[in-house]
Amino acid sequence: MEEGAISSIVVRGSMYDVMEEVERAIDDGVNTFKCLTREPRYLAGAGAVEIELANRLSDFANSQTGLVQYAIKQFVLAFESIVKVLCDNSGENVRLDH
Repeated sequence: MEEGAISSIVVRGSMYDVMEEVERAIDDGVNTFKCLTREPRYLAGAGAVEIELANRLSDFANSQTGLVQYAIKQFVLAFESIVKVLCDNSGENVRLDH
């Protein structure tokens, strides 16, 4: 698509409420795309950051011993619990492999 090109989306449906929901979803998608193309820095969502931190901290914990290792592993469990709650609230199956 050329820079500055304009597109139209035609929404058709049998019920006005459904068409409004589709229009809102399209508007959200267009605004998200505009934000991502204007600002190239973004952070992954849906628990991706928390699970990456948990993985890296878990690797670090394995290089430690004693109470320090235990404390770090408990901190890892706290990060994983955030991801579990997000998955559970969205209706996904929760399965974190170690």
